[in-house]
Amino acid sequence: MVNQLLSRLQPLAMKNGNVILNGTPNGLAFVMEENKLSAALRQLITGALNSRKNECIHIITLVADESTTVCVKNGTQGMDMSYSIPNTLMAFDR
Repeated sequence: MVNQLLSRLQPLAMKNGNVILNGTPNGLAFVMEENKLSAALRQLITGALNSRKNECIHIITLVADESTTVCVKNGTQGMDMSYSIPNTLMAFDR
């Protein structure tokens, strides 16, 4: 899903001179309404792309005991945005 979002948002990234790096691991699946998750991630990524120019935007996923957090990090400004998902809604394909 993240790769699909990034391919659709790539023109916006290029327009602003941004580079997007996807650090979301393969095999990580979310067991929740796809539209809700897609909308939340699109909002995070679009917000980062619209607010910065000529930046490297990192998308990373942090898996903890109780929740998994998708973070959008802007390297130079230290601007972080995140969306947390309870691990009860996660499926790990290992």
